[in-house]
Amino acid sequence: MHTTIADLRFLDFEASSLSAQSWPIEIGLARLEGGTVVVEDRLIRPDPLWDRGDWNPQSEAIHHISRATLDAQGQPAWDVATWALGRMEGTVLVSDAPAFERHWLLRLLACQPQPLPRDLHLVDFDQVLASALTPAGLDAAYEYLSRQHKPHRAGPDAAIMAGALLRGLDVMHGRTPLRPA
Repeated sequence: MHTTIADLRFLDFEASSLSAQSWPIEIGLARLEGGTVVVEDRLIRPDPLWDRGDWNPQSEAIHHISRATLDAQGQPAWDVATWALGRMEGTVLVSDAPAFERHWLLRLLACQPQPLPRDLHLVDFDQVLASALTPAGLDAAYEYLSRQHKPHRAGPDAAIMAGALLRGLDVMHGRTPLRPA
């Protein structure tokens, strides 16, 4: 598969815990479009088949999303899975924690009735940067990352990854970004 920057979708999840039984509570997808970062996210109301007892208060203290918030504001897992599939098919998913993200992605996608697409590719963020950027671009991308406060929310965290690639591309191509670095 020949991948372009437009094919990349930066993926991040927040979850109930980090256990093997954990389930996703928020999904964020970001992409580069026209020299800007476009981000979308959804809170996920737990699927009835997920073990609601698998909730870690330490995880909640990091992402600041309560079970009550999920029940009140989350969209049904089936709806979020269908929404996500529509945005991911034919793309390459980029994650800074592929093993965790793959687990939560498969849990989420199992909630919807369509067969899982065979073309869901999940790749490591650092590998994407290394293959897309020159050394100067790579330095700029990691400098950008070091300046960002990671809010531990799926949409903003996905946007930070996309923004790092954008910053690296700007430096690599001699463009001065119109947004703060």
